[in-house]
Amino acid sequence: MERMLAFAGIDVGGAENTYVSVLIMRNGSLTFKKVEYSDGISGIAQSLSSLSGCDVVSCAIDAPLSYDISSRTGDRKSDRKLRELLENPSIVMPLNSMMAVPLRGRIIAEILRGFIGAVIETHPTASLYLMGVDEEFVKNYKKDEGIIGKLLNQLIGKIESLTGLQFKEEDEVKTDGDVDSLVCALTAYLFINDTLRLLKLTEYSLSERGYAPFYVVRGEF
Repeated sequence: MERMLAFAGIDVGGAENTYVSVLIMRNGSLTFKKVEYSDGISGIAQSLSSLSGCDVVSCAIDAPLSYDISSRTGDRKSDRKLRELLENPSIVMPLNSMMAVPLRGRIIAEILRGFIGAVIETHPTASLYLMGVDEEFVKNYKKDEGIIGKLLNQLIGKIESLTGLQFKEEDEVKTDGDVDSLVCALTAYLFINDTLRLLKLTEYSLSERGYAPFYVVRGEF
């Protein structure tokens, strides 16, 4: 049986609010599917490695996957560069203030790199801003689930414009975690298929340690 290509997105939170999804490429479309898992981080890896009928070739993770050991706050050049691009720079938080998320993200990246060819870092909320999704929707979708449908309508248009493929939902996008994991999966797709659509924020530095480069979806060009 021919296996389909899939592109994974992980919105890293705590034990109860880490969201995993894939975009499956088939018949001229990208289909959104949530990935159910159990048993913590090992369950995420197991579920992605055994996804029925699919070969997961890339994964984008919403968590800092590197750290600047020379910085008091842990901030990297990439974090500062991203803040300069955004009208609301406060969404790019200092790494030292994020507690467990960077640690969980790095552990997930370390495990996934054993069987997924490309693992990258991303920031889905920043990507939504840079793609031109309505600013009020982006500001409020994590606070008000009623906005998610309106944001999704715009996001679907952006996805289809960026990829040239029809967007389909096997599973419903209904929470902010679903939105974030979807944007992560889109970033993973573009990394493999159209890297020029992404903005690389990572710069080489002797003082940085980590697992993967940092990309966001760029605006129109």
